[in-house]
Amino acid sequence: MGIKGLLQWVKKEHPDVIKAFSKRWADPKFHGKRVAIDATLLTNRFHFASRGGPLEGYGEVIGWYNLISEMKAYGVIPVAIWDQRGVREWKSAEARRRLTIRAAHLARRNHEFTRSARVHLLREAISDFFHLPSEEQDAVRAHWQATKFTFVTTGRKDALDGDRIPAGGPLTPPESSGTEKIEREALEGLQGDQEEKLKDLQSGNRVLTAEENEQMKQKTTAEKIASSLTERDTISINRITSTIDTFSYLVQAYRDAYRPPLPSSKSKPSPSLPGLDPSQDLTPLEEELKHWTTANRQELGLDEWKKRVEKLDEKLEDLVPLENFTETRRQLDLTREEGEIINLVLSPPTPSDHYPTPPPSSPFQIASEPSPSSNALIRLRALIATLPSVLSIYQRALDIPSPADHLNCQHLLHLLRVPILHASIPFEAEGLASSLCLSGLADYVGTEDSDVLGYSAKLLRNVSSSRKPLEVVDGEEVRQAVGLEKDEWVDWMVLLGTDASNNIPKIGPVNSLRFVKEYHSIENILGAKPKLVDKLNMLHPEGAPKGVEEWMKGVDAGRKLFKELPPTPTVAEWEELWTGAGMVEETDDKVVQQWLEEKFGAKLVEMEDADLYKLEGNESEVGGEDESQNEDENETDVEKI
Repeated sequence: MGIKGLLQWVKKEHPDVIKAFSKRWADPKFHGKRVAIDATLLTNRFHFASRGGPLEGYGEVIGWYNLISEMKAYGVIPVAIWDQRGVREWKSAEARRRLTIRAAHLARRNHEFTRSARVHLLREAISDFFHLPSEEQDAVRAHWQATKFTFVTTGRKDALDGDRIPAGGPLTPPESSGTEKIEREALEGLQGDQEEKLKDLQSGNRVLTAEENEQMKQKTTAEKIASSLTERDTISINRITSTIDTFSYLVQAYRDAYRPPLPSSKSKPSPSLPGLDPSQDLTPLEEELKHWTTANRQELGLDEWKKRVEKLDEKLEDLVPLENFTETRRQLDLTREEGEIINLVLSPPTPSDHYPTPPPSSPFQIASEPSPSSNALIRLRALIATLPSVLSIYQRALDIPSPADHLNCQHLLHLLRVPILHASIPFEAEGLASSLCLSGLADYVGTEDSDVLGYSAKLLRNVSSSRKPLEVVDGEEVRQAVGLEKDEWVDWMVLLGTDASNNIPKIGPVNSLRFVKEYHSIENILGAKPKLVDKLNMLHPEGAPKGVEEWMKGVDAGRKLFKELPPTPTVAEWEELWTGAGMVEETDDKVVQQWLEEKFGAKLVEMEDADLYKLEGNESEVGGEDESQNEDENETDVEKI
């Protein structure tokens, strides 16, 4: 996750400390420099970028090959650092957050599976409906108008984006279990009103208005249904009742699948897992999800490995009530359109060729249909055509690289003569890379993780994105620009929120920086701001003082994270890393080519003809919101899973 909101704040308040290099590795500034790369994160990014494309299954290997080839071509020296497998206790809060995100992806993926099955049945039902004689269609529509198939519709104001739900749809869940009784009473009340009016007129108590005169020329809706059914032959009645049963089932399924929208477009999901004991340690489950031992992977094979991951997801589903999820804006667009299509089919035809209430614009409208068609089947086909793209968002978010993927990348780097280190527990790759940088063994930390700035090291961004300039942000330069002492700087990082610590709700970079400058430490801030203490205590089910006590555990972990640097290799170890077995030899392109071809069926091409980053384009689509949130901020947060 990095430090929450730090880079955005730096871009806004101190843009001059961000140095961009449009020539990327070709810039003379990087020649002869050593870049310590967060290899765990970068492998994951390459993996996510290749999903759904021609390189799926080995895109991370090709991504690494292209990156290292380009760096070496310009005299840049890479060193790769992977996280050691195991539980990092200080990341328990982050593990909880990541599993919350994964649970949301699971629920939304399953939601799209259900939607796909439902709308395909709806397509068949609509096709059959339009093959009925017009009088039978009218009978079905009359039943719909009278009962809405026992469902409540509303013209309420939808809080999301201020869009109005069109009259009569989409169909929303009932407010209570007494919906059928309410609608039956409403129908009986309608009939009772008609009878009272008739009695008044027969007694001469009043004269018909023009509107009432027109209404009296027609039978009540309920009477129409009853009389039309009795006058039809058995076959016709069976067709009508069968159609009503089919649509009733589909409308029921639609209502069951409906999820209320978020209160506002800027709302974010709760960082906790609903229905789960907040004291439960989920770090082992996350580690189990992230890694399998080499022996197990070799014995099981990839297919069996995937089955084991599915079983882990089943464990997660048992822990988290997935029915509590909400739809993303894209999903809500689909839900609205589905409800409008149902209403379009079952509502009486209008004189206009177009549906009277156009649906909200959708980012998934196909190019050949710039505006929704009044033809329900055309609109439904357009809806169905968008489903795979929405489903793929959540499938990609759940598709984590396997240990075999990481080992393949490590083997390639060995062939390319790139030194590899592993960050031992409790440290992580970006921490060890920062320590190398601060000790002078490396010049930059290649990652997107802003934790590097918390260490006051030099962050090198956009390493995996060839179409973006490389960006250097010096953490020490940012600290000096902000005007904080080192301990104050660390406390500000902790207040912003890190992998080890949570921020104080609704206290962003501006206020937290002001507090640190005024009070100099987190303890002093809490002593001077009792309202913040109350806010923290409210986060814990037991209230005071548990809330502050638990939060301060995160503070201690965050301080330790940035103050206790990972140990760097000794001089002898560092020398061995660069001059050990095979490292001083030139890269043998033939050996690399043979391995790529035998392992993946991939062939090298000449550098001048190669697109070094053919993978680029998808790496930020998932989350990383969400999606996840932007679409859903969560959807980017799968990168380190």
